[in-house]
Amino acid sequence: MKKILLVDDDESIQLLYQEELKEEGYQIVSATTGDEGLEKFREENPDLVILDIQMPGLNGIEVIR
Repeated sequence: MKKILLVDDDESIQLLYQEELKEEGYQIVSATTGDEGLEKFREENPDLVILDIQMPGLNGIEVIR
């Protein structure tokens, strides 16, 4: 099963993506901050990352760097 890391601070967006992607057979790992996203990226080794650009603290562009 392919694993997707979803990093977004908006709970409604998180729920929408999780519901749709799980329905398609993907395993979803979630994070709500850039720092948490980096930590989970290292721990989980996802196949794909869906990353929000505008987040408080460490934003998406900083996470990519």
